[in-house]
Amino acid sequence: MNTELTKFHNEFMFEIKKSIMRGQYKKTVQRSFLHHSATLMELILTHKDEDLLKFLFNLKSQNPKYCLENHEFNTGFLSGLIAKWLDLSVTDTLDCVVAGLLHDIGETNISSEILLNPKKPTNKEWEIIKQHPKIGLDILNKSPWISQNVLKAVLCHHERLDGTGYPQGLLGSEIPLHARIVAVAGSFDAMTTNRIYEPGVDIFFALTDLRNRSFGQLDAKVTRLLHKKMYLHFIDKFELPVVI
Repeated sequence: MNTELTKFHNEFMFEIKKSIMRGQYKKTVQRSFLHHSATLMELILTHKDEDLLKFLFNLKSQNPKYCLENHEFNTGFLSGLIAKWLDLSVTDTLDCVVAGLLHDIGETNISSEILLNPKKPTNKEWEIIKQHPKIGLDILNKSPWISQNVLKAVLCHHERLDGTGYPQGLLGSEIPLHARIVAVAGSFDAMTTNRIYEPGVDIFFALTDLRNRSFGQLDAKVTRLLHKKMYLHFIDKFELPVVI
C-alpha cells in the first residue's frame, strides 16, 4: 500500500474520531480538520487513479466491518476522487472531501440501540434515523469554517432525484452537486462493507446496482463515471467484459 497515503490515513483517523466525539456532544469541529482535509485533497489530486483505488480497497479489505470513522474516511476519499474525475475546481473538490468526511456526523446523536440493531427498524425508529442529516447540519452550523456547500451536502446526501429521499423530499436540480457526489460515494462504501444487518456485496454488484439507480434516483453522470472508472481499473484483474 502507498506509504504516504497510509501514513496520512493513520494520522487523520485520530482527527475523524475526535470530530465524531465532538459531534456526540454537539460541539464545534476544530479548524484543524480543514487542514487535514486539504492535505487529503492534495494527495488525491497528485496521485494516480490506480494507486488511489488500490489504497482504498486495501483499506476496505483490512477493515471489512462497518464503523462510522472508516465509513466517513472512505466516503470523503471517494467523494474527492469523483470530484477530481469531474474536473471540479479546487474549492469544490475540497468541499466534496469535507462533506464526505462529515456527512454522517448526525448519527452520533442517534441511539446505538437503533443504529446497531440487526433487525429491520420499526417505522418509529426509521423516522428517528431519517433525522440524522438535520442533526448533522445543526452540529456543523456551529463551526464557522465549514462552507455552505458542505452544510447543504450534509443535509441533502440522502435526497434522491425522484423525490423519494429525505429529509426534505427534494426533486432533481433542487439537490446540489456536492450532495449528489456524497450520495454516490457513501452508498458505494456502505454497500461494499459488512454491516450488522447485512453483509457487503462485491464491487461489481455494487457498481451495477448504483448504475441502475442512476435512472431516477442518483445523479447519472456521477454514478456512471464511478462505474466506468472502477470497472476499467479492475477489468484486467478479473477478466470480465466491459459493459459501460
